[in-house]
Amino acid sequence: MNQKTKTCQNCKNDFVIEPDDFAFYEKIKVPAPTFCPECRSQRRMAFYNVLQC
Repeated sequence: MNQKTKTCQNCKNDFVIEPDDFAFYEKIKVPAPTFCPECRSQRRMAFYNVLQC
């Protein structure tokens, strides 16, 4: 599988998902992300109430 460029649902920026990542997602049986890495990080930090500097 080739790398795929997706658009983040939150910030609308494009991000790339590598073939190795797709293999990992299939292995753990989860869908590919729809949020970019930065937005996913912000969501995780908000859950733990941590500020990112």
